[in-house]
Amino acid sequence: MEPVALALASNEHYFPGLYCAVTSALCRLDPAREADVRVIDGGISDKSRGILSDISTRFLEKMAQGESFHEVKLTLDSKGSVLYTIN
Repeated sequence: MEPVALALASNEHYFPGLYCAVTSALCRLDPAREADVRVIDGGISDKSRGILSDISTRFLEKMAQGESFHEVKLTLDSKGSVLYTIN
């Protein structure tokens, strides 16, 4: 089965949308499928890159266990910082 290819571009301003697109796609992905996620970085902060890296690490761990994401929550605090929870 071919992997699902997801290609996106973002800068820091649009990171919440990027985050939502990536996590939504991974949440809905059949555990039997692989994902090939590519992001064109137009100015994403180190912190946001770390968040994306964490998503991919958790995704791989859950896939190895035959599980998938059940819920991903994204919120912005009053300073615009991204807060996220993955279950």
